[in-house]
Amino acid sequence: QQPFETGFTVQVFANLMKYGKPSPSKSAEMMLGIIAKGHAKEDIRYFSQADKGDFKVSWLEYRDAPPGLKPIIVRQFYLANDTTDNLDVFVFESPESRWDQDWKSYGEVMFKRLSAIPAYPND
Repeated sequence: QQPFETGFTVQVFANLMKYGKPSPSKSAEMMLGIIAKGHAKEDIRYFSQADKGDFKVSWLEYRDAPPGLKPIIVRQFYLANDTTDNLDVFVFESPESRWDQDWKSYGEVMFKRLSAIPAYPND
C-alpha cells in the first residue's frame, strides 16, 4: 500500500483545559513551535496570526523535505477558542512539484468552503 501524496486532514481537540492540558491557544502555539523548530527559516513560506472575536487563528505554510523523501508543501490552519475549550486544526499537503495545481484545484476549494474558518487570508 502506497502512502498518500495529497491530502486533507482535520484534527479536533475538545476540552483541553477540562482534562488539564494547556489552553487551545497555548496548545496551538506549542504545535506551531514544534514545526518552527523542525524546519529551516527559509522553509517557512507563510505565517499569520490574528484574533477574531473569541478565536485565535493561525495560518502556516511550510516546505517539508526530509532526506530521502519527496518534498511536500503543507498548509495548516489553527482555530483556537479558549472560551469553548476547543482547537481545530486543518491541514492540506501535496508534493512540492504539484503544489500550485493541487492547492488551486483542491486545497483552496476545501479551505474556502469550511464554515469554521472566520477569516481566510488573501494570498
